[in-house]
Amino acid sequence: MIFIPSILDFKNEDTFLALQNRFLNYDERSPGIATELLLPSIKRTDFAIIYKQMTSYEDQTYHTIYFYKDFLPKKIAFIADQEIRNINLEIEKSFKYKSSECKLYLDEKLKVLKELNLILSKTEFVKEDLKVLLLNENEKIIEFIYSHEIWNDIINHSNKIKLKLSRSEIVCLFFLLKQKGLTESKYDSELGKLIENSFEYYSEADGSYKEITLANKLLASFKNGDKSITTAAESLKNLLSDEDFYTLKQ
Repeated sequence: MIFIPSILDFKNEDTFLALQNRFLNYDERSPGIATELLLPSIKRTDFAIIYKQMTSYEDQTYHTIYFYKDFLPKKIAFIADQEIRNINLEIEKSFKYKSSECKLYLDEKLKVLKELNLILSKTEFVKEDLKVLLLNENEKIIEFIYSHEIWNDIINHSNKIKLKLSRSEIVCLFFLLKQKGLTESKYDSELGKLIENSFEYYSEADGSYKEITLANKLLASFKNGDKSITTAAESLKNLLSDEDFYTLKQ
């Protein structure tokens, strides 16, 4: 099976060139390609290899696989799954009982992936359709990291801010702040985890404060047009437009 690239193969022109040359190494016409036959610079037009695939112990078939048309679109779709598996393996191997070290490891991963998002959005050596696929895979990896239980221990639950608002109203408030550019959180996963770790919502049903869960999912549904945001936004509008809200008590 031909390999799955890493998200970091698209970090810069050097890593992308290395990816192209690695792809060429799978060509049956010249396996283990000689140094003098390696591409000296990024090839921007499509090119192909002849790839041998074993269909059984004795049988084999040959396929023409194009780099831009075939290889990248099909393999990019598996980048997030591969990276998530690798992260899980590394955590199991090196950080199973070391929560502080695990957090540092995931923090560093997030830093690299966030920087990569900025690089990918501006890069010119990756075509636009592939760029969309890569950004989507990168977002999946970031979402996975923010979903890790390690972040649940950052704030003690008893120290959370209790807001006498519903879960939808609290999430809607931060959704609007993000939409208006009043918060620097660029990722639903990041903002959702901050909301969960910092606030509790008020339940009218039993008059108690409860933990907020799946805030990133609600942020995503609001972004996708979930109609429940209308009710939450209207409730916030009524609260914030009340003149008494801005009266400073002595």
